[in-house]
Amino acid sequence: MKRLATWATIFLLPILLHAQEQLKLSTEKPTPGALIKFTYTPPSGVFSASDKIQCLIYKWGTYTDEGALLTGRSSRAQEVVLTKLGNTYSGQIQTDTSTVLLSFSFYSGVLKWKPVKMDYALTGGKLDNHNGAGYFFPFYDRNGKECQFSNYFIGASLVLPQVRGVNSINTDRGFEFLLKEQELYPDSKYYTFNWLGNCKNPKTEEQIKSMLKKEEEGLFAGGLHTAKDLRFMATVSMFSDKRQQWTYFTQQAIEMGKTSKDPNDRLHALLDEYYTLQDAARMDSSLKEYTSLLNTSNLGFEQKRDLISPYAMQIRMIGTLAYFGQLNKVESYVTKYNLLNQKVIMDEGAVYNFSFALDSLMTYPEYIDYAEKLANGIYKPYAAMLSDPKSDASFSQLIGHAYYSKADAKNELATTAAIFADYCSQINLKKGNNKAAWDYAKESHQFLNMTTTGVYQAPDLNARYAVLAEKNLPAKEAQQQIGAMITSGDWKPDMLDILKRVWIKEKGSDAGFDAYVLSLRKTNIEEAKKTLLAEQLNYAAPTFELKDFDGKKVSLSELKGKTVVLDFWATWCGPCKASFPGMQKLVTSYKNNPDVKFLFVDTWEYQGQPNFDYEKKAKEAADYISAHHYDFHVVLDTANKVVADYKIDGIPAKFIIDKNGNVRYKVVGFESNEGKLFDEMNAMIESIK
Repeated sequence: MKRLATWATIFLLPILLHAQEQLKLSTEKPTPGALIKFTYTPPSGVFSASDKIQCLIYKWGTYTDEGALLTGRSSRAQEVVLTKLGNTYSGQIQTDTSTVLLSFSFYSGVLKWKPVKMDYALTGGKLDNHNGAGYFFPFYDRNGKECQFSNYFIGASLVLPQVRGVNSINTDRGFEFLLKEQELYPDSKYYTFNWLGNCKNPKTEEQIKSMLKKEEEGLFAGGLHTAKDLRFMATVSMFSDKRQQWTYFTQQAIEMGKTSKDPNDRLHALLDEYYTLQDAARMDSSLKEYTSLLNTSNLGFEQKRDLISPYAMQIRMIGTLAYFGQLNKVESYVTKYNLLNQKVIMDEGAVYNFSFALDSLMTYPEYIDYAEKLANGIYKPYAAMLSDPKSDASFSQLIGHAYYSKADAKNELATTAAIFADYCSQINLKKGNNKAAWDYAKESHQFLNMTTTGVYQAPDLNARYAVLAEKNLPAKEAQQQIGAMITSGDWKPDMLDILKRVWIKEKGSDAGFDAYVLSLRKTNIEEAKKTLLAEQLNYAAPTFELKDFDGKKVSLSELKGKTVVLDFWATWCGPCKASFPGMQKLVTSYKNNPDVKFLFVDTWEYQGQPNFDYEKKAKEAADYISAHHYDFHVVLDTANKVVADYKIDGIPAKFIIDKNGNVRYKVVGFESNEGKLFDEMNAMIESIK
């Protein structure tokens, strides 16, 4: 480890020095709480002489306030006024006693972004963030040593950008910063290890395996004496793909934590157990105990960063009750916790769990009125805040506002407003209130236009907007708007059916429609093909023989001569199932092509539970596929062997295998854009046929 981390330090030093050529601080080794002055010389080719350059600085630190706990962020945002002298800009920032790192972004105009896989590409405005490497400056303690967590924050940000615009994803560099953090502060492994799964690639895989093995052996040799040891062993087991071992040690950590004298252990035990509860009364009781203990415990950053706020747990409870069909209790607990009268908080958990509850509530006629009340109760405060001409002042009243720039705050608020306006639209459409549904749909798109990604970056909302556009707009206008959505690349295949109907209504026949749609999609298809050339693989696909729902054996070797698409999924995997509508469209498009075969591999169902019932789980999978009318050929990886052979770290995962039995493409993760999924998968299949 010593040699490894020393090499990492040598590797990273030139990068940080190079950053200082453009950006220089008043002190070589800044310390927490200091007033930092800086000078900035823009690199050539980024800004023009007429650009008004602005500066956004994030103070990364070990913050323990309510805002940090609610937002889950460790970086406070601050806009800094720059003074220009010639081609050089200067400014200053007062840091906090908890600050351990500064990151700088310099920009002009309004920054706009487009999601690209796990990262974002800039589509509007100009930005200097050191070509994606980021302008990072770690802080130092009194002994001249880099502060704990400074390198951790850089590494975590590079592995998965914590703040848009600060840097781009670079897992190799991020991995080196995480190693450096671990070398300087061995106890930081409890945090750095959480990012190892994001760092794994062919270059680092063996190195990470060695690290995991060493930690596992050390834990076993030293004895697992505390709940913290057990939690860390569970983390190591998870990233070692030992799912049965992960389940065991997680449960052991909960049991030991319940009786621990350490409040941090008890809080973790309560939190981990809370995620397993399904009964409202037990969840309420557990939440009370957790809240009381959290409020009376004097925990520091190291403890609090792994916990979540009681408010976030209350929101989660609403989603859990809806998931388990206890819809009659949702309203009573929303009222009990006064959730609709809380300060508006930019909390992704709130959006997700309220959305989950609404998805369930609005499917039942008896709950539709309450669903409307709930959706409006969330939407109206957001809409009012965004419509306020003094909205900047309103933003500063939000809990956690210090952790968002004004642009980020507005983006989060506008995104949430758009989502819940869309829910109001859906509910009114179900109730037969067509005009109200259309009005809400238009408001939803107005708020989407206020976001940094724009109106055409939301396929689900676009699809529902298209349904109402057909009902409420003249055919020509509907055609133009729906066509623009498809051109953007953010669409769902069902929108093609709507577009065809308005085309026929406008033109009198479907003549020319196919050529028109191809012209709309041409740019996105060509972009997909260019990207695919760089992503092509060519290695022998691991063979397998699995049974399908009917007990029939399916062998990969018997499919040689065909193009085979493997889609790894599980019944518990929400993103897997969310991709199925798009995959169904793809399967249907190749239905009459005998040379292309789709296999949906149900895997990772076995989690190490005692007395696991394979037949029951297989029936559950079969019932799900049948209930949704998916025309999928499902095979059962009951022993989790095939998923291991294909070295899969997460699902959904898709593999395209050519006629010679070689893997040519691998796609891991969830693509919410069905249109993009449809185009990209099509391009992959066609490129190797």
